[in-house]
Amino acid sequence: MTPAPRTGYADPPIAPDEAVHLYLRDRQNELADATIDSYRYKLEKFVEWCEAEDVENLNSLSGREELIPLYERLAGA
Repeated sequence: MTPAPRTGYADPPIAPDEAVHLYLRDRQNELADATIDSYRYKLEKFVEWCEAEDVENLNSLSGREELIPLYERLAGA
């Protein structure tokens, strides 16, 4: 029997700090230690913002509504 196609698939929930950890771990062998440290520092600011906004699952964010204004504010635009 052929399984039915998946509908309504959603990515599994992921907390901001877990996503940062996984991202940095995946990039560790590609980047210099100083670059990883720089990314970690910048991404910690994002995690702090998520905590302040009660974002517990990154799937709940959309770039257009939340992330673009945050980036512009952090970049001083």
